[in-house]
This record gives sequence, structure tokens and C-alpha cells, in this order.
Amino acid sequence: LILSYLVTTPIYCVNFLLSKKFGRPLVVKVAGKGGMAKIDHYTTGAGVGTLWILKIFENGYFDFISYATGLTNISFRDFAIVNFVGGIPSTLLYYFILTKSPNFLTSMVLIQVMAGILIAVSIFINHLRRKG
Repeated sequence: LILSYLVTTPIYCVNFLLSKKFGRPLVVKVAGKGGMAKIDHYTTGAGVGTLWILKIFENGYFDFISYATGLTNISFRDFAIVNFVGGIPSTLLYYFILTKSPNFLTSMVLIQVMAGILIAVSIFINHLRRKG
């Protein structure tokens, strides 16, 4: 898990920078038109607060989110802080699940269930944010 965190986190920064430099055409090539619709949904009115929610609750999808964030006015500094610090809670959660599960299959099922719960929480928070 630590190795995965240390490899993927800097790559998300690269995705962000590529998106900032090459813009929407690159993101469409990477995410496809359907993925672009989801990206547009996430980035509409997005700010650093939304980025924190997405990093903590939807870390599994952060590769696409990192490209999407590059299309916003969020600075690289803010992105990097959220990216590096926000990945710690999910890494710790995965560690806890992997070490407390009776076997690997159970841990993978629990991680997927937890991801679903976190995504549902993220959608709920995002919905509240848009209403307020």
C-alpha cells in the first residue's frame, strides 16, 4: 500500500500538469466522451473543498479526477497538498481492512464495499454542496 501510494500520488500530479498544459483535447483523449461528461459534472463549480472530498472519498478514481482538476482554476500547490495529504486516510483504511480480514478475498470484497460507501457519501456531500 505504501509503494502504491508513493507511485500513484506523483503520477496524479503529472496528470494535473498535463491537463493544465494541453487542456480539454488531451482529457477527452484520455477519458473519452463519456468520461468527459463525468469530469464536467465534477468540475462544475469545483474548488479545493470539493477536491478534498473527492480525494478522500473517491481515491480510486483520482486518476481521472486529477485530469479534471487540471481544467479548473485550482493551483498546482493546492492540488499537490490535497493529493499528498488526502491520500493518507484511504491508504490507512485499506491497510486496516487488509490486516484485519481473515483472507485476501474477504479484504478485496470489503475494500469494494467500503469504496461504494465512500462514493455514496461523496455524492451526498456534493449534492448538499450544490444545493447550498
